[in-house]
Amino acid sequence: CCCIGNIGPTGPTGPAGPATIMIGTTTTGVPGSAATVTNSGTSENVVLNFSIPQGITGPTGPIGPTGPTGPIGPTGDIGPTGPTGATGATGEVGATGPAPTLAIGPVTTLEPGEEATVAITGNDGAYTLNFSIPQGATGATGEQGPTGNGLAAYGGLYSTNPTESVTLNDTTIGNEIPMAGTMATSNTEAATNNITVQEGGDYAITYSITFTPNAQINNLEFSVRSNETDLPASTVSATNVTTATTYSGTFITNLDANAAVDMALTDQAGTGTVTVSNANLSVQKLDATTPAV
Repeated sequence: CCCIGNIGPTGPTGPAGPATIMIGTTTTGVPGSAATVTNSGTSENVVLNFSIPQGITGPTGPIGPTGPTGPIGPTGDIGPTGPTGATGATGEVGATGPAPTLAIGPVTTLEPGEEATVAITGNDGAYTLNFSIPQGATGATGEQGPTGNGLAAYGGLYSTNPTESVTLNDTTIGNEIPMAGTMATSNTEAATNNITVQEGGDYAITYSITFTPNAQINNLEFSVRSNETDLPASTVSATNVTTATTYSGTFITNLDANAAVDMALTDQAGTGTVTVSNANLSVQKLDATTPAV
């Protein structure tokens, strides 16, 4: 048996429920993490923020059927040219053919104004050329030129021995090239190894010298000189000279009256010795004032 008592009094009213419920953020969590729901609002105004983990990647499905072939794409750019291949082997030399012959036939002189011709005759490699060449027309008679004058001055020197040994130093003094032979002279005076001009004016100077160093000359200079001053048109500098060398040429320069013209070699180190051969030097005055005889 049971006994039922009297119903008790009603309890007090509970607190009021939330006034609003809103969804806040929804965040995707990493696979395998726990899902969470948090309230970023108040108990009266609820804002629910969800964090839902991403599902774990499922197994790879079977390969689907091949789709239809797509349209052909545009032609691509032409690629760079590849390297040149190796040269092939040289073919065999063919047999030597017969050597042709070419002879000159008659040469006929035509009248002035006719057209020149060349005819070829023959066959099988034997040919003959026949020329017909017009005579040139007679030119007009030229005017008589003025009566010329002879050279006002000239002279020259040359070496008489097959070879001459010359010891060089570091100045041009004492380095004159020996030339004992004398050429014909007029208004010049041939002295020992030099020519002295008597009249000032423009002169053509011609020179030549061949020399062989007895040992290497490190800093050599050659020059035709006037009163022991180098004339730039003839001056040559060379380094490390070991072999036979020839300097020659012709140039025009202005000389003062009584200028002594010679040739010289210099070794700036002051130790050179050379063997000289075939040395010659000549002067010719160009502004002649003496009538030709």
